[in-house]
Amino acid sequence: MPASVDISWRWIDFDPSMTKTAITAAILTTGAKEELLDRGVYVIRIKPPFGIAYPGGHSPTLYIGEGNVPSRLYGHRKWVNLISDDAQP
Repeated sequence: MPASVDISWRWIDFDPSMTKTAITAAILTTGAKEELLDRGVYVIRIKPPFGIAYPGGHSPTLYIGEGNVPSRLYGHRKWVNLISDDAQP
């Protein structure tokens, strides 16, 4: 019999200047369980009207990752900052 997985999407507005503690707090305000943050899956998306032209079509999905979500997001802040609205040329 196929496995059944209960998936519940939660989102935060990720700001690359956030500390790991602030990222964790933001995630927890969505109702996520702290004991599950070390084995989560996350998606980094860009805001409309922008998108990525993938071979199968356009998508707002920039990156999909897994693991300790606060630590992983904290680790992505440098490159996310490079493409953010506040990035300096």
